[in-house]
Amino acid sequence: MFIGQAPGVREPEAQKMFAWTAGKRLFRWLSSVGWTETEARAHAYFTAVAKCYPGKDPGVRGDRRPPPEMVAHCAPFLQEALKALKPRVVVTIGGLAADRFLPGRRLSDIVGRKFAAREGDRRLVLVPLPHPSGASAWFIKRENHAKLRKALETLKVELNRAGLRGPSKRQRNARNH
Repeated sequence: MFIGQAPGVREPEAQKMFAWTAGKRLFRWLSSVGWTETEARAHAYFTAVAKCYPGKDPGVRGDRRPPPEMVAHCAPFLQEALKALKPRVVVTIGGLAADRFLPGRRLSDIVGRKFAAREGDRRLVLVPLPHPSGASAWFIKRENHAKLRKALETLKVELNRAGLRGPSKRQRNARNH
């Protein structure tokens, strides 16, 4: 399960999460762990902490962060998705999604690490990623690039452990020829 912040302005039209600019970057990252966009969408559920587009952030590049009341209002929907789908691996995308499982932790302190989490009576592995938005300042710091690479390596290992690995290099090469 992949959990982002909120749908963008164009996601309702596309009828899928991460359908535009941030999605292009996210799926480039996932291709490095062996998943094409089609494979990722076929094997994982994409959702968000907030269910509605929160609007533009005035005076700042990008969308505004969903306010606490919107997150609280939408929390039962995310809770039900976690309960119904019983994911073994949860990938949080951005600080707001990570805060759902690791409250108060800074993104720069958690990206590149995995965490054991509990959801009800079940255990799951949590792999935090930064938000792939071009408006994110997280990528300005060079040390964060290494953290992202480590997070993607960790994700690949955890997907393999969960039996959700992408095709082998040989299968990808055969498909491309």
